[in-house]
Amino acid sequence: MNTLLFNLNDLALLLMIAQCSMLAFILILSREKSGEGKGILAALLIAFAMQSLDVLIYWSVPVKTIIAELGVWPFWLFKWAPLVEGPLLLAYVRLKLTGQTITLVDAKHMLPVLSYPLIVWGIAVQLGPQGMIDGLFTFGILFKSSVFDALLWMQKISVAAYGSVCVWFMLKNYKRLEQNFYNPVSAQPLWLPIIVVGFMILAIFHLAQGLFASAGWVIVNHFAGILSNYLNFAFVTALIAYSLLKSAIVRPLQNRQTEVDSNSENAGVKEDVAPSEQDIQAAHHLTQLLVDQQLYLNPELTLEDFARAARLPERQVSYLLNSILEQSFFECVNGARVARAKILLATESWPVQRIFEESGFNSKATFNRIFKRYTDMTPSHYRKQSDVALSEV
Repeated sequence: MNTLLFNLNDLALLLMIAQCSMLAFILILSREKSGEGKGILAALLIAFAMQSLDVLIYWSVPVKTIIAELGVWPFWLFKWAPLVEGPLLLAYVRLKLTGQTITLVDAKHMLPVLSYPLIVWGIAVQLGPQGMIDGLFTFGILFKSSVFDALLWMQKISVAAYGSVCVWFMLKNYKRLEQNFYNPVSAQPLWLPIIVVGFMILAIFHLAQGLFASAGWVIVNHFAGILSNYLNFAFVTALIAYSLLKSAIVRPLQNRQTEVDSNSENAGVKEDVAPSEQDIQAAHHLTQLLVDQQLYLNPELTLEDFARAARLPERQVSYLLNSILEQSFFECVNGARVARAKILLATESWPVQRIFEESGFNSKATFNRIFKRYTDMTPSHYRKQSDVALSEV
């Protein structure tokens, strides 16, 4: 009963599994808007958790001893997880930048995963039943199988290759924004570069670890393997910390106190008090700021981001929009996006997908719904009407 089950290195894996599972659970439970890709991101986090669980099962001797009583199969249950991480990341990046969802055509990315049972069968054929059992406690025996060695390299190369494609895809999108918009940074969600860059750093490190193993640097490879567990843990911790900072859960105490004081000061204000000239000018300055800096191009623009750009408290921005302009924050932003879309539909022959991308919308479904709400017609109908009007001039 006094036997130590987990050591310090195992703790990083356990925390990694717990964090990934927790964040994935939160994403699954949260209400998803079209184009957010929370389901894909949750699947990616679950894949990270399964990869960490696979490492824990093999390298934690007490855990391995317990699980070995079930046979060989538990040790091969999660080794396919790295093969699905790259395709999931690419699907998430593509959805966030273009609004393109997963289709049957994307099934080709799952071919390595589908071939995994055949890979395990090939390893079993090369090692034999006894070799598969001996390999549970002596890792070097597994490398007698060329198929196992190929599987490890397939995992590393797949992650690095898909990570590179995601970086290229993101940079390509940024250059397109830079060519068409005054402020392209506002249209590039910060969450995406954090995930892609972190993913790519881990991929490069795992490739280096594979090279160390091939060179026969046993000690260096062992140290790199331990370090990779901590890097994975740090990466997921950074994702969780950033998601908390961007949520309403964590806010500076000063901002909360300012909001409370502001509520107290305005509690007795009557609704029929005429707004001051200063407030009217400030409200119109907000709409001008939204258009001049093209803040509406950011699909993830929040009231907090808008208030920070205006250098005003969030509650004051909300008051100016609601009381002076009689619009909510989202109505104001969507109005600017629709105005931009109307200009592009009337002057450009671009496909609708490019129109909604370059108007700040994150999906075609959202674009169609909001556009029709503001104009009482679909984007296609509006374009046809504009073409008729131009032909009659």
